[in-house]
Amino acid sequence: MPWMGSIEENKRVARRVLTEIVGGGRLDLIDELVADDFVTEPPDGQPGPDGYRDWVARLRGAFPDLTIEIEDQIGEVDGVATRFTGRATHTVEHLGIPPTGRQIATSGIVIHEVRGGKLTNFWLSQDDLATLRQLTDAGTAPSSRPAAGRSASSQGVLEELRRRTVEAYGAADAEAAADLYAESAVQQPPGRPPVIGREAIRDSYRLLFSQGGLSLALTPWETVELGSGSEARERGGYRLTLGEQVLLAGKYLFVAARTHGGWRYVWTTVTPD
Repeated sequence: MPWMGSIEENKRVARRVLTEIVGGGRLDLIDELVADDFVTEPPDGQPGPDGYRDWVARLRGAFPDLTIEIEDQIGEVDGVATRFTGRATHTVEHLGIPPTGRQIATSGIVIHEVRGGKLTNFWLSQDDLATLRQLTDAGTAPSSRPAAGRSASSQGVLEELRRRTVEAYGAADAEAAADLYAESAVQQPPGRPPVIGREAIRDSYRLLFSQGGLSLALTPWETVELGSGSEARERGGYRLTLGEQVLLAGKYLFVAARTHGGWRYVWTTVTPD
């Protein structure tokens, strides 16, 4: 499609939006980096650059010392997924908690849709549970730095999630498949808007499994530990068949995190060959 930019250009736009506009308060860059037809998902605000400007202004009004650190980026021709850590001082009510003056760190994943070098939409999923714990417990904020010597553990976690995913496909069990996802997880289908939240992901699986007889094969290529050992990423190849017929084949990317309910997917996507 003509509006699709290069992957590296899309990643550059997403980085600038996060670090310079959201994390740096550079509202003067919005007209340069946000499209005239920008919309939010869900569409609960004013469209266009003015709508995004209003959203950033309200966010930074609540957290004026907010900074954004990019941990990882994955680019496609129609968008960019970025794992980030946001840091700020808790000076206003947040998540129902009165100001504590604590420094908080919130991790999350944001998907930016980029067309013609400008932001047209975004979907955000962040770990509000971890933030809530920082505001109510005396523990320290999570580190974003890699921890050494845990690759075997990460491989074991992803191997178990991979096994259960394949079993859920074989049994056409939408409940079991959706249970592998965190409550606010994001499933990014190729070329379509993301599916956000476990309930929506469950509905997506119900529709997929309604035809019955599907079989999924996953072949891991690389497993990488992220952050402080509480997240992991896996790349690999997939093959979806119906009987002897190959329906889809290509590459997959899964990001999993340790949640209060155990390890769950927080972001998944596939790229057909």
